[in-house]
Formats: sequence, C-alpha cells, structure tokens
Amino acid sequence: MDRLEDAQEALNKALSLYEDISNQSGRANSLKSLGDIYLRMNKLEDAQEAFNKTLALYERISDQLGQANSLKSLGDLHIMMNKLEDAQETLNKALALYEEISFQLGKANSLKSLGDVYMRMDKFEDAQETLNKALAIYKDISFQFGMANSFGSLGNLYMRIDKLEDAQETLNKALALYEDISFQLGKANSLKSLGDLYIRMDKLEDAQEALNKALSLYEDISFQLGEANSLKSLGDLFMRIDKLEDAQKALKKALALYESISSQLGEANSLKSLGDLYMRMDKLENAQETLNEANS
Repeated sequence: MDRLEDAQEALNKALSLYEDISNQSGRANSLKSLGDIYLRMNKLEDAQEAFNKTLALYERISDQLGQANSLKSLGDLHIMMNKLEDAQETLNKALALYEEISFQLGKANSLKSLGDVYMRMDKFEDAQETLNKALAIYKDISFQFGMANSFGSLGNLYMRIDKLEDAQETLNKALALYEDISFQLGKANSLKSLGDLYIRMDKLEDAQEALNKALSLYEDISFQLGEANSLKSLGDLFMRIDKLEDAQKALKKALALYESISSQLGEANSLKSLGDLYMRMDKLENAQETLNEANS
C-alpha cells in the first residue's frame, strides 16, 4: 500500500504542474493513472470520478486512444461495482473506438472484459465466444499476459458450466503462462481456481496443495482479498475432510480479512460457513448467532 500511496502523491504533483501550464494531454494522462491507482486501492468512487474527468479531457483534445482506454477502465470499474449493464455498454464503446483506430491489443482487452461480463450475467455462450475472440487476437500479437488471462477466464467459465476436465486443462495453461512471465497474482488466481476445481472433482489432497500455494503467493504480494478467498476455500475443504478445528481457524482468519477490506459478501459467506461448522461441532448457540449475522 505504501508504494501505491507514493504513486498517488507523485501523480497528484504531476497533475498540479500540468494544470499550471495548461497541458491538457498531461492532465488527462495523470488523471488516468490516478484512476488506475484508486482502482488498485479499492477507492472505487474516486476511480470513477478520475476516469470520467479523463474521458472528458481526451474528448476535448480528440484523442481516440485515450478515450478508448478511459472507457475500458470505466467498464472494468463497473464490473467491480457489479453494474453489469453499464459495464457492457461502456466496454462496447471502448471496443468500437479500438476497432476504429485498429488497435488490436485494446480490442482484445475489451473483448476479454466483455467475456467476463457475459459470464457474470450467465450468458455463457456469449462469454465463451467473446473470450475465444480475445484469445485469438492475443495469440496473433503474441501477448502472453492476455493469453493467460483469457485461459483463466475460460477455465472459470468451464467450471460454471460443469466442464471440469476442460476447466482443469485451461487453468493449467493459464498457470503455465503466468509462470513464464513471472506474474505472481495470475499464478495465485490460477492456483485458487484449480483448488476450487479439485474440490468439485473430489481431488481433495490436490485441492489443499493448490489452495495453500495460492495463499502463500497472495501473502507474498499482500493481496488480502486473495488471502481471504483462499482461507475461505480451505475452511470449506477442512469441513469436507472433518478437520473441524482447522476449518474454524481458517474461516475465522478469512472473516477477519474480509472485515478489514469491507467485503460484505465475503463476510456473509464466511459467517454462513462458520454457522454450518458450529452445527457440525454441536455448538448450537454459536451456530444460531453466526447464521443470524450472515443473514443480517
């Protein structure tokens, strides 16, 4: 977080200087970078304000690439805010601009995000078609990071539609690419998804190994949401194999992390699992209290 705060401070100084000399392009670029920083810091309203200002500036100076990049960032922000209709509309605008200026990477990135939107909207055929279009472009321009991201999303899609063998193959492709480019967050996300997949496939030892690897990577890069999600999955796994004390420990750690980052969905899911666990442990008063919290 310190590095992000340092970056925020530097960008605000740059923005002030660009404003002093009336450099619109510099202002727009600084605001765009600030929006990206706010996104990383989970300051979603600040990010939205920065991206909207950026978009207006790029429109004023007729910078189509800047406009497209701003729309793409706004689309990704709308996904994070669960505004899926807004995300779809904004990403399609970005896609149209990237196509107009023949910027292949931008096209692929927009298609990848649209595929994720369609998945969230349960439009699985549209999601698969769109993600495969993105993957094809990434392959054409030899962009391994984009290929890895597309494989990751396709793997999660295959999990959603119960194509578990396809999911395993695709997630392992994503993992291998992330390892090639040394992208730790991508590696962690792939391992987390593989852990959840192995639980579905009743490969419980493989699941525990994958989830522990994911947890370690998330801890290394200080990504608390990933840590919490891994601990939640480990807690559910421990319940499956009757390691109830380990389950309680993992779920309580997950709950504390979700509370620290204000993830209400994560908190609710952890409380629900803890309530179920307490019933298994015959701690009925704890179960009732915890399940009431989850439902509140």
